[in-house]
Amino acid sequence: VEAQEKLKGNLSKAGKDVQRLEKTLSSAGPLCRQGEVFMLQPPDAPAHPLDLLLADIERWSRPALKLPAAATTILLGLATEYRRQMAAIESGQQAADAALAAAVDKLQPALDYHSYSGN
Repeated sequence: VEAQEKLKGNLSKAGKDVQRLEKTLSSAGPLCRQGEVFMLQPPDAPAHPLDLLLADIERWSRPALKLPAAATTILLGLATEYRRQMAAIESGQQAADAALAAAVDKLQPALDYHSYSGN
C-alpha cells in the first residue's frame, strides 16, 4: 500500500493491496508489548512497532489519497481492533499492578528493621 502511495501519489487502485495487507496482518497474530511499545510479531519475521502501522493507516484513510471505500473500511477496522487489543493489554497490566500492590500491602513482616538492628 505504501509503495502504491509513493509511486502513484494516491491509492485509488490499492484495494487489492489492502486486502493482502489485511491477510498478512491477520497471520501476524495478536499484539504483544515490549516495554512500553506495542509490537506485531509475525512468525519468522522481526517485530514491528504498532504505532508506525497505525500512523500509516490513518494517513492512507484520508480522503485525499482516494482509497476505495471498502478498503478504507478494512483499514479502519484493523486500526480499531488493534486499539481494542492495546486497551485490553493495558487494563490487564493495570489490574495485575493493582493486585500486586494489594498483596504487598497485606504482607506483615515478622520482624522490622528497628527491632532487628537493636538486638
